[in-house]
Amino acid sequence: MRSFFDGAPEISKNVPMLMGSVSEEGKLHALAGRPRRSGWRPLTRSYGEAKAQPWRRRSRRRTRGRAFAPVLYVHGGGLNGLGMRNNVTRMATMKHDQKAAPVFAWYFTWQSPMLEDAGAWHTAELAFLLRQHARCAQGTGKRAAGAALARKMATAWASFRAHGQSQPAGLAWAPFDPARCPTMIFDGVCRMVDDSRG
Repeated sequence: MRSFFDGAPEISKNVPMLMGSVSEEGKLHALAGRPRRSGWRPLTRSYGEAKAQPWRRRSRRRTRGRAFAPVLYVHGGGLNGLGMRNNVTRMATMKHDQKAAPVFAWYFTWQSPMLEDAGAWHTAELAFLLRQHARCAQGTGKRAAGAALARKMATAWASFRAHGQSQPAGLAWAPFDPARCPTMIFDGVCRMVDDSRG
């Protein structure tokens, strides 16, 4: 059986877990700098014109003044960021349904101030949760807000490692349940949100 594909593995039933993703998971960086028209082609190919057209309209409305961010979700024939978020919810639900150790969901949405339209790329959270943001300043910048986020994330992960629960400084991180899908958002303002991506 593949872990958390066919079902939650019995071997980790009593092990508390963290499960999460980043907001721009799996961006296709090869599209960066391409004209918008050619960048939308993979979306249309994957989903057809009828589904791609409304996505384009919504994306343009929501990202006016920003460059090409929405199109960079298109990767390998899918909207990878949204697909990954669905997988986090699916796996956390399987873990919850075992009715044993808790699972805590997280979503890293901090947007890089350094790299145009990079957003929160795959593994961007590692520099923060390991408090290595200063070593990664080409992507994270050297702002006080980044240091504050790194402190909160490192505290949360260390707390989880030591006690099987996460309590970032000044925040209460509720365990996941599929009815509300409570999720810790790690960003400039860290907060709990129910069903973060709907």
